[in-house]
Amino acid sequence: MLSKREKLKDHKLHESRMLVQPTPTGTAILPRIGIGEEEMRNLATLLLIFGLNTWAQQPKAKPLSSPEPGAQVRAEFFRAYSAKDADAVVALYAEDATLVSDGETFRGRNEIRQWVKSGLDQGSTLEAIEPIVEKSSGTLAYAAGRTRRRVGSIIHLGQYLIVMEKIGGEWKIVQHFALSVGEIPAANAAPSAVPMLPDQLSVEKWFVGNWICEGEQHASPTAAAVKFIDKFTFEMALDGSWLTYHVDQTKGPLQGKRTLIGWGTWDANAKLHVRRDMNIGGSRVDMTALGWNGDKLVFAGYMTANDEKLPIQQTFTRKGDSAYDSALIVTGAEGKPMEWEEESCRKVGR
Repeated sequence: MLSKREKLKDHKLHESRMLVQPTPTGTAILPRIGIGEEEMRNLATLLLIFGLNTWAQQPKAKPLSSPEPGAQVRAEFFRAYSAKDADAVVALYAEDATLVSDGETFRGRNEIRQWVKSGLDQGSTLEAIEPIVEKSSGTLAYAAGRTRRRVGSIIHLGQYLIVMEKIGGEWKIVQHFALSVGEIPAANAAPSAVPMLPDQLSVEKWFVGNWICEGEQHASPTAAAVKFIDKFTFEMALDGSWLTYHVDQTKGPLQGKRTLIGWGTWDANAKLHVRRDMNIGGSRVDMTALGWNGDKLVFAGYMTANDEKLPIQQTFTRKGDSAYDSALIVTGAEGKPMEWEEESCRKVGR
């Protein structure tokens, strides 16, 4: 279970460096040899299932010796993961360490960092690392045990086996095997618990309130220019995870009518702000934005009306905390962009 850096070059050295592993009757000596990925997974599974089941049958676990490197690494791992410090977690691994987690293999610190960040990004909290065995011999050590990791209202149960080597005076993880063994609901998780919302929703939250917008729809080859006054109402809904809004025209050709309803949110997978507007008459607009760039927020996408799907862009320009201008550009079927609509809006209440 070694990296290429550690493969032995001759038989004599091969025999001199042995790794001690637990067995039901005592201690077995396993040579440190390079093995394939499939064999590595099988060995990890066998060691975890067989070893942990054997230790679990003991009437009472003996106190673990605190100077063991496994205890030191375990404490550092728990502290770094709890602090959501991915760099500190990854620093516990050797440069060419290998991690096998539920059938996936991660080689080297860069790939292991991805594994760590994936857990942290989903809001994972490490509740406990319960050691079963932590042993060392010379410059080699191993540790095995159980983990409890919480994501939302679910507790993920796991088992682990790590092999460590003293490199440059420091203990580093060279092999790490992690297996999921089940899930249970968290005892103190409320059924209606509010999820942690991403910071990016501050873009949507900025619009919350009532706005009066004075605007003009520019003349087109088929219609004259029209001036209007709209009232926009923006609200956060579904525990603050979506921005919903509607527009009521207070002056203009559609006075007294609700002309638009829509919603927007942050798409964490696409890493974009997404929105959909549904207009009176049946047309709709689907657009995305990266977020504020200074005082400008640019949405781009398509307007679908009847059998046409036209590129569209809307630029919001903040003017302090209580006003903004909006400019809408539509690209016609002939491919020529044209200024469609402009508005100046002021906030009039929450």
